[in-house]
Amino acid sequence: MSHESALRVEGNSFSNNVINIHDGISGVQNGNLTAVNDVELRHNNTLNGNITYGKEVLVEGTLNGSIFKDNDLRIGITNT
Repeated sequence: MSHESALRVEGNSFSNNVINIHDGISGVQNGNLTAVNDVELRHNNTLNGNITYGKEVLVEGTLNGSIFKDNDLRIGITNT
């Protein structure tokens, strides 16, 4: 999942791969970011929420929340 020029995102974002909030137009996300692999919050972006990631995290922007690592993170997978 990649947001290249979103000015404002309301709600949580989930990915079974990576989430990369790119440099570029300044953006604000109000909600949590959760990715099985990596999360990147680049310069000029603000996250008002938490980051949960499985492998790597990079925060260059502004984070108004907490960071959690979860090595066993799975999204959209249920055991039946």
